[in-house]
Amino acid sequence: MTSKLTRTAAGVIAAGMLATAPALAADPTDAMLRAAAEISAEYDLPAGLLLAVAEVESDFDPACRTGACLGLMQIHSKYAAGFARAAGMEDFDLYDPEDSLRIAASMLADYLTRYEGDLHFALMAYNLGEWGALAKLGAGVERTGYSRKVIGRMEKWACYGLPEPPKAEVTEAQAARARAFAVGVWERVREVLFR
Repeated sequence: MTSKLTRTAAGVIAAGMLATAPALAADPTDAMLRAAAEISAEYDLPAGLLLAVAEVESDFDPACRTGACLGLMQIHSKYAAGFARAAGMEDFDLYDPEDSLRIAASMLADYLTRYEGDLHFALMAYNLGEWGALAKLGAGVERTGYSRKVIGRMEKWACYGLPEPPKAEVTEAQAARARAFAVGVWERVREVLFR
């Protein structure tokens, strides 16, 4: 059976980079590292982002389950199918590390697009769900402990020769638009729910 890892040159390049970091073998497996690098390249995400989320969410345990959140990337089963379809996946298993990484990459890429490249906003949506993130944004919260922790882990992974974390150049105007959008959505939700 041919591994999903052999599909692109990114996997080969990543394998060469990661071979220089033998101390990582006890944490995520080499296959996880290579998959994170390959999938990150496909979605234009730094490998450090996927690894940081996996470390924070499940401590690299592909069998992890917390309520309805499953697998390496702790993806909520309710949202998995939609993001799997967006990733071009007909069949998936959230306990398969590669499937979990691919679905998480699809989610994070979507959130980064929606929130104009703001990594904190994207991570808030990943962690809290989009409505939870919008509620936080509507209340003026632009960073959470979760988003800070993941970004801190990304910096750790960058030390191992993985791509640098994105330096989101979010202008004040973009941040203001995102806040205004969140406040507007939250006001509309409150209006509908609490009439």
